[in-house]
This record gives sequence, C-alpha cells and structure tokens, in this order.
Amino acid sequence: MDLVGFVSYLRQFKADVLLFGLAAWGVSLLLQKTLLKKAGAKVQAFLPFALGTVLYAAYRLILFGVCDAAAESALAEGLTCGAFATALHVLLARTDKGVSVKAACVQSVLAGYITLSAEEAEALAEAIETDEAGAKERLAAYVGEAADTFYLLLSETLKTFGAES
Repeated sequence: MDLVGFVSYLRQFKADVLLFGLAAWGVSLLLQKTLLKKAGAKVQAFLPFALGTVLYAAYRLILFGVCDAAAESALAEGLTCGAFATALHVLLARTDKGVSVKAACVQSVLAGYITLSAEEAEALAEAIETDEAGAKERLAAYVGEAADTFYLLLSETLKTFGAES
C-alpha cells in the first residue's frame, strides 16, 4: 500500500474514529513496550482492537448517554475504531513488504496461535471476506473455541481495507 492508497484508506473513516484509533494504537504500543512486555503474543495481537473498541464506545456513551440506539451505535463505531487501530498496527509493524496488507493482518492477529505462510494467510483472508462458515472452520482449527471472536476481529479489520490491499 503506497501513500496514495493509505490516504484513500483513511478517508473512509470519521475524524473521531481516526483519532481514537490512533490513540488506541499508541496506548497499545506503549503498553506492549512497558506493562505488557511479558504478555503473550495472543494478548498483544488483540490489544489494539480491544482498546480501540472500548475507548471509542466509552467516549460515545459518555457523550450521548446510555440508551439503546446510542449503545448500539457506540458499539458499531467502536468495532470500526478497534479495526482501524489493528490495521494501523499491522501497517506500521509489518516487515515483509512482499505480503499483502490483508495477509499481514491475518498473520499478525493469529501470531500468538499459529505462524501462517503468506499463502495460508491470504486464503484465510479471502475466506473471511467470502465464506463465513469456511472461515470459522479454518479459524477453529487454528484458535479453537476463540474462532468466533477472531472471526469478528479479522472480518471487521479486513473490511476497513476494502479493495485497497
């Protein structure tokens, strides 16, 4: 993904999602370097997504109060914010430029469970985008009972890339 691709990637988000996603990425990076330095790769892979979701949802609920519509909207936008924080983490931390961004995302998120080749990661990314049942089956083989959680994390994160990979 070149600079033009990255800028057009960023244009799909609202300013508050970008700011909270950037903040979640920064906080998760700081936590990974300090307090969670010895935490496993599983925790570190999930951290940007979780922080982005929680920070944005808390912000929206404080701003608009707790009602059904606001809570649902806050959670949906929070997931987008978490996906952006995860995507930012992958974009800035990846070292193998020969691997597509989507494959790098899958590899990064599943790093605590399994090391996937670029081809396996690409195939899983494709399955997540086109075949939910098949993707969950593959994820179950990799992460066990956490397959539904990782499917949500990966599908939301991969949606943020759209056709820009």
